[in-house]
Amino acid sequence: MSTANAQDLRRGILASIPENLFDVHVEPRNIYIPESHIKALDPNRALVVGGRGTGKTFWWETLSSDVGAALLSRFFDPRREALQYKVSVGHGAKALAAGRALDADTLTALFNQFPERAVWKAVVLDRVASTHFDTLGTWSERVRWVHEHPEEAARILAETDDRLDREKSRHLVVFDAIDRTGTLWRDVVRAHRGLFSLLLELSGMRAIRAKAFVRLDVLQDPEVLRFPDASKLQTAAVELAWHRVDLYGLLWQYLANSDMHADVFRSLSEGWKNPVNGVWEVPTALRSKEETQQRLWHQIAGRWMGTRERQGDTYPWLTNHLGDAFGRASPRSFLTAVREAARVTPDDEGLAIHYKAIQEGVRGAAEIRAREIREDFPWTEQALVKLEGLLVPCDPKQVLAVWRRAQLDQILDRDEEARRRRRHGGDLRGVLDDLIDLGVVQRLRNGRINVPDVYRLGFGMKRKGGVAPRRS
Repeated sequence: MSTANAQDLRRGILASIPENLFDVHVEPRNIYIPESHIKALDPNRALVVGGRGTGKTFWWETLSSDVGAALLSRFFDPRREALQYKVSVGHGAKALAAGRALDADTLTALFNQFPERAVWKAVVLDRVASTHFDTLGTWSERVRWVHEHPEEAARILAETDDRLDREKSRHLVVFDAIDRTGTLWRDVVRAHRGLFSLLLELSGMRAIRAKAFVRLDVLQDPEVLRFPDASKLQTAAVELAWHRVDLYGLLWQYLANSDMHADVFRSLSEGWKNPVNGVWEVPTALRSKEETQQRLWHQIAGRWMGTRERQGDTYPWLTNHLGDAFGRASPRSFLTAVREAARVTPDDEGLAIHYKAIQEGVRGAAEIRAREIREDFPWTEQALVKLEGLLVPCDPKQVLAVWRRAQLDQILDRDEEARRRRRHGGDLRGVLDDLIDLGVVQRLRNGRINVPDVYRLGFGMKRKGGVAPRRS
C-alpha cells in the first residue's frame, strides 16, 4: 500500500468511527447484524442480556427507528404473511420518535405508590391501546386504574391482541436502561422483577410483544427472578455475544460506508456488490471467514505486532487484548481501539495503522472500560485503584494483602450500596470472587490471579512483557 493510500484509509477510519461511541445516533448505513444477533431481534425472545458496550442500546434504538419495522418484517415473517410491525418505546435513556420514556423521578414516585408490575403494565397499555387512557391525564391516574381494575386491564390487552392479530399486525414494546430507574440496587432489582413478570405474561399473546435489553449482571441476581415460572423467561433469554469475525465484520461495515475514502477500503478486497439503498453490505466471506478477514486486516495494519513472527499476529492480538476474563470483547471497545490506533499512527507510515499504535488503541479502550466498570459498580473502583502498580499474574494472597493494608473492608463497610452488591460474603475474599464473577479478574488454573489488559491497563497494573499502562 502506498503512503498516500495509507493516509486516505486512515482518514476514512477516523471519519467513519465516531469519536464518542456512547449514545451515538443509529445510522442505517452502520447497522451490522451478526448471525448470532438475529435471535436478539426476534419479537418472541423477550429478554436480551449483555455487558456494557455489547449493543443493547444500539439494538433498542435500531428497533425503535424507521428501519426497525423493516428489519422485523425481513427476518420474522417466515410465512410471508405481509405482517405489519409497529415498535414503541416502553423505557430507555433517550427520547425517540417511537415514544418518550417516563423520566426517573416520575418512575420513582410511581414505584413508591404502586407495584412495579402495575407501572409497567400501564406503560404497555398506553403504547398499544392509548385511547383507553384518554380521560386519565397523569401517569399516577393511569397506573392507579390498572392496579385497581386488573380484570378490565387484562380484557383491553386481550381485545387489542385479537384485533391486531386479525389485521395481521404486530406491536412490539421495547425496554432499555431499566438499571437507571433507581439509585439503590434493591430498587433496580424490584423494577426489573416487575417488568420481567409482565414480559412472561405478554409472551402468551399473539400480536402484542415486549422485549427488554438488560445488563448481564442484573440477571445474575437471584432476587430479580423471584416470581412464578421465571425460569421460562431465563431459559429463552438471548445473550449479545460478539465473536472475532463479528467485530471485524462490524468494522468493515463502518469503513465501507465512510464519508471519506470508502472506495480505497473497498478496493482492498473482492466480493463487493452494488449498494442497496445507498448502503454497502459486507460480503459473506468478509463476514464469516477469519482467513479472509485476516488478509484484509494485514493490508491495513501489517502482519506482526513487531518486526518478527514471535511478537504475535495483529489480527487476533487486538481482540485478545480487549477481552475480559471470559474472553468477551465489546464492539465499543474494539471500535474505540481501532480509531485511537489510526489517530496516533504517524502520517508518513506506510500502513494505515502501525502495530505500536494498536497498543495505544488498547490503552485508550481500557481507560474507557475502566470508566464503565466504575459507573456500573462504584464499589469496584475502591478495590481496583488499590491495586495500581501490582504485577500480575500474582498469588491471591498478594491481592488480599494490598487490600488489608488499604483497609478496603472498612471502606466498603461504610458504603451500604457496596455491601448490597457483593454476593460472596462480607470479607475480602468475597470481593475477589465478585470481581471474578464480573470478568474483571481471572483465576488461572494454577490458582494465581490475572487481570485482563482491558482492565489492567485502565487501573494501572503491570504485567511482565505486556503492554505498559499510560503514565499519569
